[in-house]
Amino acid sequence: MVGHRYYNPEWGRWLSPDDIEYLEPQSINGLNLYAYCNNDPVNKYDPTGHFAITIGALIAGIAIGAGIGVGIGLGATIVKDLENDKLFDGDVTLATYVGNALGGLVAGAGIGLCSVLGAGLGAAIASKTSLIVGAKIVGGVAVGGAKISGLAALGIGAGGAFASGGLGYALRTGISDQEKFEWSDMFIEAGANTISGLLSFAGGIAGGYFGFKIPGQFNFEDFLVNQLFQFILGIYPLKYNISSLKNRLKELY
Repeated sequence: MVGHRYYNPEWGRWLSPDDIEYLEPQSINGLNLYAYCNNDPVNKYDPTGHFAITIGALIAGIAIGAGIGVGIGLGATIVKDLENDKLFDGDVTLATYVGNALGGLVAGAGIGLCSVLGAGLGAAIASKTSLIVGAKIVGGVAVGGAKISGLAALGIGAGGAFASGGLGYALRTGISDQEKFEWSDMFIEAGANTISGLLSFAGGIAGGYFGFKIPGQFNFEDFLVNQLFQFILGIYPLKYNISSLKNRLKELY
């Protein structure tokens, strides 16, 4: 049958090889085109013969997005602290550093989710398959995992970015002693984080489509290449403009 292969569970391998486009020279298991799910069928599930976003890939993407958020939060705090040409001179307190770091962590996690979902959708489009999220096999029985549409992936990503943006702002202002919580500012922060997440979603689609980030086979090298690709596409310059617009709106409202 076209698009199908026979599998021998006793041997733990297919009876015919996969297409050479799925070779992964950086991995020993990736060189075996007869293997199923990189020889890890307990933790990985591939119902379409192409790609799936595993729970591990979701966690990795969210964690890296959170890490970038921490870096941005700390970087902005350091820039503010250096306005008097000296770090830790008392103008910017430790509470501000902690609040900005944790706020950035939460907000960045939502953007990381968008990036992974977008990459999965891009890979699914490229391979003309469905998007499967969180799937694996336990004891030979498929459990978990959900087939979702592109619109559902977009909704989940946007909702996650909006919630994490608002929660990150509330956490930041709750800890920092130099910023006061305002409802209007929270919604502005949440909205800006949503737009930033949607930009990452779009960049992830492009990266996944062209193979710069493989869902379910998440690794740091692919992530860095994907980020470079997004920069070339102009995603990061757009995010900078969104950040400037966010600050302007907070001044107005």
